[in-house]
Amino acid sequence: MIINFTLVMMTSVIVGLSIILLHRVLPRLTQLRDDLQATQRSHLVPTPRLGGIAVLASIITILFVQPTQAANWFTALCLSLIPVAATGLAEDLGLRVRPKWRLLAAALSSATAIAVLGVWIPRVDIVGLDFLMQSKVIALTFTVVATAGVCHSFNLIDGINGLAGSFAISALLGLSLIAGHAENTGTPEIGFLLIGAVLGFLLLNFPFGKIFLGDAGAYSLGHIVVWYAIYLVWTMDDLTAWSIGLILFWPIMDTLYAMYRRSMTGKPMDHPDRLHFHQVVMRVIQISSSGRIKMCVANPLATIIIVPFFAGPIIFGTLLWDQPLMASLTLCGFAAGFVLTYQALISFASLRPRSRVTRNYDSVPRQSI
Repeated sequence: MIINFTLVMMTSVIVGLSIILLHRVLPRLTQLRDDLQATQRSHLVPTPRLGGIAVLASIITILFVQPTQAANWFTALCLSLIPVAATGLAEDLGLRVRPKWRLLAAALSSATAIAVLGVWIPRVDIVGLDFLMQSKVIALTFTVVATAGVCHSFNLIDGINGLAGSFAISALLGLSLIAGHAENTGTPEIGFLLIGAVLGFLLLNFPFGKIFLGDAGAYSLGHIVVWYAIYLVWTMDDLTAWSIGLILFWPIMDTLYAMYRRSMTGKPMDHPDRLHFHQVVMRVIQISSSGRIKMCVANPLATIIIVPFFAGPIIFGTLLWDQPLMASLTLCGFAAGFVLTYQALISFASLRPRSRVTRNYDSVPRQSI
């Protein structure tokens, strides 16, 4: 397994390095979008955003080295990846695919996963909702909407060096440890190999940001991780959905709070801004240092600061995998902690006087709190 892990990881590294070198020779080929003008940018130099190709290449490699027990379901899962990966890649190549079409592609991939895997979210461990989930129509609809949303949320947290990659590795590790409680399914080994695929990219993305994940990578990772989780819930009767909620807490909570924040300010749900949790942390770092810490340093530093915030729910989700009550209470606690921390950061940034450090950021209106 160590040999296969190394092979998968090196595939990601080699493909990623090839894209970086190609970008230096033919920058227009690998940087067709003007990302430096994007509202949510967090970098200052043109950077290839085709890291998703490296991750996808390593996932293809997994198909050749996957354990026999997992061959059928993981191959089917990879086939369901095609719509969302292709749409994300089109966006990365500058074809300007609108967010709603990327979200629809994620929904199509989820519907495809249901068709080829024959699984969906069987329960949510809430008495009233579980009664409704007995209806196949409701269960399938809920699964498509929920998984497409989680898939999209991975793209939203992919805003600074290493954040999406390190979260994906942490979530896959937690899921793999839970999968170890199942017998003869090959799921722990698949999770282990997927960690290698993401780690190879992460070595090039963090801390210096030589290549970005891009939409193809972010959406593909979101799809793979959430459906890996659903497959575990489907095959493990004792696994509570609250545990999966804890493991996937960070992107879900960041997305839901962004939706709430934008609705409170009257902005469209798909309107980009620079007020996601990781962007606010990076801003506070620069404000606190009075500009002495530059963006190129504040970017990876923000990821290091955030790691404990997303690692905590994952650890508890892994430990409480078969305890629905404790997992649900813990999830509520982390949600409250997220909101309070975010509000504290926003208040700090709002009260500090505006200077040259903040003029490149959107102003933080008090009504956004």
